[in-house]
Amino acid sequence: MRLIHSLTTLAFVAVLTGCKPGSSAPPVVAPAEAGASLEKAFANAPAEVASQAQVLAQATRAQDSEAVFVLMDLSTRPSLTPEQRTAVTASMNSLLEHARKSAAQGDASAAAVVEAYRASK
Repeated sequence: MRLIHSLTTLAFVAVLTGCKPGSSAPPVVAPAEAGASLEKAFANAPAEVASQAQVLAQATRAQDSEAVFVLMDLSTRPSLTPEQRTAVTASMNSLLEHARKSAAQGDASAAAVVEAYRASK
């Protein structure tokens, strides 16, 4: 039974992240590491963007799943460097993984975040 649950969860994650056979998804990093990556990547960004990244780094460390949507908005900025884009993606993946796990344990708020993220794709 546990194996079936694990396989179902793995399939669910693959569908949500859009994985295709043969493609490799970026690894999910710990919230603290994702937050630190955001801070480092945006350290020399314009003040407004750096400030937003600082808030998002704190939200990532706190595993505030709703920050996914602000990260999605930030990721659409054409001026992001590859390092910044990678840091934003790492934070989004970290928060989404946390939301998925929380939703699987019955957290309705986390389930709503996961569903809204899926609907946005």
